[in-house]
Amino acid sequence: MTDPGNLTVDDADDLKEIRTGRPELDAVTHHVRDFAAMMRDLRGDQLPAWMDRVLADHLPALHSLVNGLSRDIDAVTAGLSTPGVPARSKGRPQGRNYFKGKGMDEPTSTSSANACSSRPVPTASQDQRQSRIS
Repeated sequence: MTDPGNLTVDDADDLKEIRTGRPELDAVTHHVRDFAAMMRDLRGDQLPAWMDRVLADHLPALHSLVNGLSRDIDAVTAGLSTPGVPARSKGRPQGRNYFKGKGMDEPTSTSSANACSSRPVPTASQDQRQSRIS
């Protein structure tokens, strides 16, 4: 999301025109900007007040977001208060090299079984080894 201070004059005028006469859109814009500022400034302590402000407006989509956030408010607050670390440095598997190193086929999004599972699909050679053991 572009910082409103970095918009061109034409873009700022267009945005103002779009929001004029649409109070719901104007309210969503303010709430999203406030949430972005919380993330940027690591101000998770402001989350409860932000949630109360969102619930005070008639914005069903944002109410759904608030309901989801409230399910684990402690984790969300901690996440908004802690500097981020890139996923690559957290020791998570990364792309094709992880799967090839494990002797597995990379999961594909075309398989419904793979879409629901975080485990890679064994290759044919692994299936054969498993059948010999059984």
